[in-house]
Amino acid sequence: MHPLDAAMIIREIPYYEMFQENRAKVVGWHKEHLAGISGVILPAIRSSANAIVREYVVRITGSKNRDEVYSHLMAEKIQCSLNFTPSFHKRKISCKGNYAIRDSLSIAEQLDNEVIGLPVDPLMSEYDVEKISRIIDQS
Repeated sequence: MHPLDAAMIIREIPYYEMFQENRAKVVGWHKEHLAGISGVILPAIRSSANAIVREYVVRITGSKNRDEVYSHLMAEKIQCSLNFTPSFHKRKISCKGNYAIRDSLSIAEQLDNEVIGLPVDPLMSEYDVEKISRIIDQS
């Protein structure tokens, strides 16, 4: 770990509990505002789970295009991510060594084209989440 990263983490330790509570609120807002939007599949998170997330990963399917949603969000300066692109078996590193890689992994490739990580920053407001949902709905 770089010393600068360590210094930033040490500075945030007193706020850890508050940040986790705020992230849980943001996840709840995402769930509430994205529910019912056609073409958006929400993650299944058990109510008993005490999940701490840094992104809210959803699937964009049907009439919506994940890449268009991504472009619209980025155009509005909303940081989102395409973490699973390309699929592992399509990456150059997976083609070396002793990996038994198949030419096609249809489910992985499908998800590769559908998933997008939405921000879960502890300083986000419900208005921020509503804006994200509105952009996704209109995409």
